[in-house]
Amino acid sequence: LVNLLPIGGRLLDFSARAYFVDAISILRPDADHVVISEVNYELDEYFSIYGENAFDFCLNMEVLEHLSFDPAHMVWSINRMLKPGGLLFLSTPNALAMANALHWMQGDSPTLWNQVIPGQPYFERHNRDWTPSEVVRILEEHGFGVLEVCAFDFYETTRELLRQHSTLASYLRRHASHAYFGDTLCVLARKLESVAAPIRNPWLY
Repeated sequence: LVNLLPIGGRLLDFSARAYFVDAISILRPDADHVVISEVNYELDEYFSIYGENAFDFCLNMEVLEHLSFDPAHMVWSINRMLKPGGLLFLSTPNALAMANALHWMQGDSPTLWNQVIPGQPYFERHNRDWTPSEVVRILEEHGFGVLEVCAFDFYETTRELLRQHSTLASYLRRHASHAYFGDTLCVLARKLESVAAPIRNPWLY
C-alpha cells in the first residue's frame, strides 16, 4: 500500500484507532500524514476542517461495520477529501466469511463481533457486517472505481475454526457461488468523480 502513495503525497488515516500511522511514518517519511480519530463518522463534516481534494490516499480500516445509521455520509466525506484519482483502502469484516458459515451450520450466531458490550456505546460493537458486493456498490455510488477486492483470514481464531471443520469448509467452498471466504474484506478503490451529496438508495436505506 505504501508504494501506491506518490512521493511527497498526503495520506489521510481515517480509521478507528489509527493503528497504522507509526508504521507508515517509518516506511514513508516523505509523506504528509494526517490522522482523524475521535470523531462522529456519520455526522461530522471533516472536509470543512481538513480540506476538499486534499489527499492522495485514504486509509479507512475497521470503521464501516461500526456505523449504525448513515455509512453514506462517511463514504461521501472520503470522496470529498480525496484528490481526483486519489486512492482509498478500506477494510471491514466479511459477512460472507467461511467462519460465519461454519458457526451458523452448527446453530450458533455467525459472529460474536456483534455482541452487546455492557456499559459500552454502540460504536464499540459491530452494527452491520458487509458483503463484498455491498461495499463495492456503496463505493461506486459515491464516485469510486473499485480496483481490487479480496478477503483473507486475519484472525487466529478463524484459522483454528477452519482446521477443526476442514471437511465441512471444503464442501461449502465447492458449492458456493462466490470466492470471498476470508474473515476480513479489503477493497482498493480510486476516486473517479466528485459527488455532490451522500447517496442513500433503497437497497441499503
